Amino acid sequence: TIHSYFKFPPAPYATEQVIPKRVETRSDLGMLSCLIIDEISMVRADLLDLIDHTLRKVKDRNKPFGGVQIVAVGDLFQLPPIVDTAAKEAFDYKNGYRKLWESWRGHFFFDAFCMQEVSISSVEFTKVFRQNTEDHDYIRHLNDLRENRNVEQCLSYFNQRHVMVPKEALWVFPFRKPVEEMNRKELEKIPGDEVVFEARKFGSFNYCRENDLPAPERLCLKPGARVMFLKNHPLLEWVNGTLATIDRIIDGFEVEVTVQSTGKRYCVKYHEWEEFGYNENRILEKIGSYHQLPFALAWAFTIHKIQGMTLEQVAYNPQGTFSSGMAYVALSRTRGINDLYLTVPISPGDVSVDEQVKTFYNLLF
Repeated sequence: TIHSYFKFPPAPYATEQVIPKRVETRSDLGMLSCLIIDEISMVRADLLDLIDHTLRKVKDRNKPFGGVQIVAVGDLFQLPPIVDTAAKEAFDYKNGYRKLWESWRGHFFFDAFCMQEVSISSVEFTKVFRQNTEDHDYIRHLNDLRENRNVEQCLSYFNQRHVMVPKEALWVFPFRKPVEEMNRKELEKIPGDEVVFEARKFGSFNYCRENDLPAPERLCLKPGARVMFLKNHPLLEWVNGTLATIDRIIDGFEVEVTVQSTGKRYCVKYHEWEEFGYNENRILEKIGSYHQLPFALAWAFTIHKIQGMTLEQVAYNPQGTFSSGMAYVALSRTRGINDLYLTVPISPGDVSVDEQVKTFYNLLF
């Protein structure tokens, strides 16, 4: 993540004073020539400005991003940056900071001060990979919903999927609380005692926020629990987003699972995630590792967690939708319309597009 790579603290960034000490000695940053940022829609203006400040300082060049090329990838019609209560309070005058809304024109990455000094070369991707290309109506209505066109017709189309939800479907909510409640409730329905799998972390992973860890630090499982793989396997048939059921807990470091889509069984052990960096001699070395089963409980997830995933069956509860792009992300995770279920009908208030995004895209293309 951006935070783990740059060692940024988990806070709003009103000034460059939060740049970590000795950042100038980071030889890996000094060698950087190109930085690729995925899911750029979720990068807040102050965070991009902090990246800019940091790279200028490391490179000792008063150019945008210290002369490093930035390749930004993502869809601004999807989830916007998170501006929570802590961020708003941190930028209040009484805390010694400028107000976020008065310091920047807005909270999107293109509102960053550094973006006023750069020119953008844009490339538009047009080929659909996730959805079945023969499902023309699904793709057309998703595209309309994405840009907030023909909303009444879109709602009529998607609300036909307000039907009985199969037990295999993964539930999706806007907020974390109902997700945690549902996962805990479903796990408690299974008879028997929980087995707790604790992660082991070393080096750089000790500085990661819990939300940035690749798998839960404390994972509670039982035989019969439903889980989602959080890692691709280069040889076997699971990828990030594959659903499975725990069949047997062999010991404290290994479980046996059945993949939901294929019925095949696998023994899965603790997985190691590694992070690498350059030392003072500019030699690449391992600077951190994280060991945990590559799972999360998977009866329910937040919309933020599934952005970027392709899921087999989704049951979407739109109640409480609080930001632009949420409905579009939730409704577009499946390959076809018949794999999508609504727990309640979508209303016009659940669908919105940020006008700043539309204006920005009009300038780009």
